Amino acid sequence: MWWIVAIVAIGVGAGLIDSWMKNKRKLEELKLGHLKEELELEKLRNENFILETEKLRLELEHKREALTYTKDPILKELEKEKA
Repeated sequence: MWWIVAIVAIGVGAGLIDSWMKNKRKLEELKLGHLKEELELEKLRNENFILETEKLRLELEHKREALTYTKDPILKELEKEKA
């Protein structure tokens, strides 16, 4: 009689453990998916930062060129002397 109770208890325990492991596995898969999405977002942020930095560098270079370009011959001669 006790062996029937032991078999039922083992079966129920195995079922609970199996259910718990499936739940844990699903939770880990969700965490992995979340981490992959965060990694992709960080890659996009980094790419965006690089593009914005390059754009600002080009704008700054363009403004410097615009400031150094003058039509006044006296200022041109002074700039040549400095260089």
